[in-house]
Amino acid sequence: MELYSLEFAIFMAVLLAVYYGVEKIFYQSKYNEGYQWIVLTVANMIFYGLCGLTNLIYIFITSVTTFAAGLYMSKRTERNALDKKALKNDETKSKDEIKEAKAKLKAKYMFDKRVALVIVLLINVGILAYLKYWSTIYEFFNGLGAKSVVETIEESVTETGNTIFSASSVVIPLGISFYTFQSISYLIDMYNGKYKAENNFFKYLNFVSFFPQLLQGPINRYDQLGNQLKERHKFDLDNIHRGMLRMAYGFFKKYAIADMVSPIIIAAFRNIDSKTPGCIIVFTILLYSIEQYCDFSGGIDMVMGASKMLGIDMMENFRQPYFSKSLGEFWRRWHISLGAWMRDYIFYPVALTKPMQSLSKACKKINNKALAIHLSRTLPACLANLLVFFIVGLWHGANAHFLIWGIYNGLVIALSDLFSPVFDKMVAILHINRENKYYKAFAIVRTFIVVNIGWYFDVLVNPKYSFLCLRNTFTYFHPERFLRRLKDCAVYQQNLCLNLAFFGCIVVLIISILKERGIDPNEKLMKSPIPFRIVLYSTLIIMMLVSFGLSSASSGSFMYANY
Repeated sequence: MELYSLEFAIFMAVLLAVYYGVEKIFYQSKYNEGYQWIVLTVANMIFYGLCGLTNLIYIFITSVTTFAAGLYMSKRTERNALDKKALKNDETKSKDEIKEAKAKLKAKYMFDKRVALVIVLLINVGILAYLKYWSTIYEFFNGLGAKSVVETIEESVTETGNTIFSASSVVIPLGISFYTFQSISYLIDMYNGKYKAENNFFKYLNFVSFFPQLLQGPINRYDQLGNQLKERHKFDLDNIHRGMLRMAYGFFKKYAIADMVSPIIIAAFRNIDSKTPGCIIVFTILLYSIEQYCDFSGGIDMVMGASKMLGIDMMENFRQPYFSKSLGEFWRRWHISLGAWMRDYIFYPVALTKPMQSLSKACKKINNKALAIHLSRTLPACLANLLVFFIVGLWHGANAHFLIWGIYNGLVIALSDLFSPVFDKMVAILHINRENKYYKAFAIVRTFIVVNIGWYFDVLVNPKYSFLCLRNTFTYFHPERFLRRLKDCAVYQQNLCLNLAFFGCIVVLIISILKERGIDPNEKLMKSPIPFRIVLYSTLIIMMLVSFGLSSASSGSFMYANY
């Protein structure tokens, strides 16, 4: 079910009518929750089922296993607290004996929780790894030209008619990475005793399967989203208006910008060779930078708008990333929920492990005190960052170009942290004011270039062509060949597509500048004169209608729909 389809529009209209109708019917005080969460849970199952009935199997496995394990761990935490209280009141034991007994109790209960955590993680990460990486593993070993274990499995299962393990039969369920990571965060929070477990399975299922987040993310947290899903939400025209505006803005970014440049990118990178001029490569990478942002953030705007109409606020996933002044800041503004997830559940646990602490202590023994302090603080964080971005690359896919892209980002951030004292000294020697607007502009451009170098490895599947394009960018630029190579792309109504995308980018830039200055564009728009709104809405609608006419058959699907 595509977000731009008539089916989705009907689905949302019926859902909103039933959702707010139920709130009105059960308005009495004894029905505090209004039973809207039941409507949402049913809607989630219908939506997910319409996208493919097999999807329901996987989401139920994830929901059942993480719910049961979370409940078990929460009860073990409560039991530990009760046993500790009993020990505290035990007058037959000395203080040292009580302390020792508490330590043993903690170790026992933590072991129980750790066993549950590991088992459920293995189940869910195993399912995710199989669905996302089995085909890649099979192709890798098959490419070696040798009879491999996976090849034998592939042949044996297809001969018996059981194709569940067949590489050709693997279909990635909608949003499996998003809901798996979301469920894992709940599970780890239960392990750490962050909050009490949800006792109602169907309320938990509502959290895992909330349909807007399944399409593009974000990766929500239970303590931020779970309570909202259980609360009563009264009909609010302002929420409907804001939700529709945000959805419309997302439609505009996706269809009037991203889908307009997508065919040109595909055509330009179709036949890369040593004679491809760097000018067309740079231009295409810039188009990809636009497509990537407008496709992903546009999809997020649509699902955030749908959620807002239900009175539910999900975690923001983008915050004007191309205004970042460093690569680290870029990743705190781009795909925010994934970055926060990696920080809380990978970066901090790894950075605080005993080997990392030992490395930090070893660095403190360096004779140069300033260097010792700097390395003891940054080196463990740098190594943890490298691991995080390796996993981010792997999350995108088990392909070499994604892994290189992830490692590239991790290395740039790690090296910038390691050499920060050197950069600080250079800034002091050159008397550069980092608060100066010109320096900030330089930092934004510099970061944009660094990010776009990374896109060479993201957009091109074969790393050989990524390095070839990088080489040609610097050694074979040839700007005089630009127009001829652009014409060679031979995309239908290419100039019109580029003009639409260009005008769309100006609109997005203006809105981004307003947001960066702390101005709410929706508020400003709703307070603007009616004639101005009519002209603006009409122009944007015409642009989207034209873009629908220009879109290719492959347009419409989202880049992150199968993650």
